Amino acid sequence: MIRILDICHELLIQNVTATKRDIYYKDVKLFGNSQTVDLVIDELACFFQIPRSCLNVIASAKGLVAGSLKIIQKDRSILDCSKTSCQATFQYILSSKMHEQFGPCILITGKGYPDIATRQLVKNLSDLRRPDETYPFLQILGFFDNDPYGIEILCVYKFGSLTMSFDNENLATPGIKWLGVHCSDWKKYRISKSSLIRISSADRKKAYHLLQRNYLQAEWKKEICLILYMGYKAEIQSLDDCENS
Repeated sequence: MIRILDICHELLIQNVTATKRDIYYKDVKLFGNSQTVDLVIDELACFFQIPRSCLNVIASAKGLVAGSLKIIQKDRSILDCSKTSCQATFQYILSSKMHEQFGPCILITGKGYPDIATRQLVKNLSDLRRPDETYPFLQILGFFDNDPYGIEILCVYKFGSLTMSFDNENLATPGIKWLGVHCSDWKKYRISKSSLIRISSADRKKAYHLLQRNYLQAEWKKEICLILYMGYKAEIQSLDDCENS
């Protein structure tokens, strides 16, 4: 811990940033593995009750954003998110031009479980919808796989993560609304059964774990129970294989 404190102090003095992986490679022999650095950084942030960014430690790039958003960076340069491109499901949604048809719209993905930077961006955008801010009617809508892991990712955005619970006030977005995919969408959009995936034992275990969380809304628990009852799950991509696509 002392070595990592020393590195963080050096980062702050020099006013530069580093990723946890950068810190790991500063003394590979001492740290042994990158998980050690992850744990110590989180413990330091928890001890001082500050976000990791206050230690000048940042996350590696993971999330993606595209749409009607321009970000002014510290050096005053402008990042135009309307020119951002990426792959897979996110690229498919972009190619459908949904963000233009229903815009102005901003699309964000954490590519699975979101990192801190992605959650912070969603949180910052959500804060703009307060009556005293510039965009009081801004809506934060979440679109996730219809399975226990997708629902848990939704929980991370809405309530925060268990590992970063000390900083959930600055990272959670309580106002996020679950747009889909829901079990009712299977019939509504006539999703082909061949697109559905049988749930695994890991899915069932995750579902039972989620049902034990007392902060989950009743309708979310009902959705989990439906997945368990039917024994199938649907990914976002399944909507591409439906009669109403």
